[in-house]
Amino acid sequence: MPRAPDLPLESVMIDGPEGQLHVMRSVGPAPAERPPLLFAHGFPDSWRTWIRQLEGLGRDRPVAAFDLRGAGRSAPPADTAGFAIERVLPDFIAVIDALVGPTGTVHLVAHDWGGALAWALVSDPAYAARIRSLSVIAGPHPDLFFAVLRDRLRSRRLADLRFVADQLRRSWYMFAFQIPGLAEAMFRSDPLVTSIRAHRKGGVPRAEVEDHVDPETVLADTTGTLGLYRQAFRDLVRGRRRRHLERPPRITTPTLAIVPRQDMALSPQLYDNLPEHVDDLDLRYIDANHWAHAQCPELVNELIAAHVAAHDG
Repeated sequence: MPRAPDLPLESVMIDGPEGQLHVMRSVGPAPAERPPLLFAHGFPDSWRTWIRQLEGLGRDRPVAAFDLRGAGRSAPPADTAGFAIERVLPDFIAVIDALVGPTGTVHLVAHDWGGALAWALVSDPAYAARIRSLSVIAGPHPDLFFAVLRDRLRSRRLADLRFVADQLRRSWYMFAFQIPGLAEAMFRSDPLVTSIRAHRKGGVPRAEVEDHVDPETVLADTTGTLGLYRQAFRDLVRGRRRRHLERPPRITTPTLAIVPRQDMALSPQLYDNLPEHVDDLDLRYIDANHWAHAQCPELVNELIAAHVAAHDG
């Protein structure tokens, strides 16, 4: 069983726009006047993936982590369309409102799919006003991700075609998840073992993995957010995000992008065009795998703490 975090936390349910959302937040002596850190997980995870960050960074300021809709103890939407990015983003605002009120701001930290949603959040000026700084781990900008692949394909150079082939090999699961029932069958046969194997392959140390995978919510963590992949693929095929692919909105939120060089799922080159679209960017490459925040938490916490401190005012 996962251990209890070495930090006083309380579990609360808040009303989101399409269902209840589960939030774990700190209680106790951390200076409340500092804007809190809010953590958003990826796939297949819940708030527990951030346990080392909550413990390491929650001594100096309030911290909170929430389960994305459909994952952990958060309610799923009524249908797959409820996983469209524009419908998921208000969940973040509902959580921020619950933490700091309707005008407060947070420092947002995100991983994987949480990162993809965070990029969309800070691309919208109305939402970006609630984000004091952004830290993204192993989460390339989704529109720039596809733009890199498109541009490499158009070049027709052998090296670029090899890069595209390598990234498609890494991303095989994204296509497999489009087949109805296939991913569900794969995970439901033994969701705990499957999730542990994925985390171990992605760099989570053997001694840490049981703290990151909760047997009580693992089925929701592995199958509850598959709709994110399916709805994103539908939007791409239908051309709903074509305008963003051709001209992604500029991002003015101060951003730290932590890029794991050994990421099993995402090539480090997918971040090459970030400086062209982010005004205030700190791009850091580290020797780690996909779950870098679990593999080397001290380094990741240090980078996040420095970035947040630089943008607290």
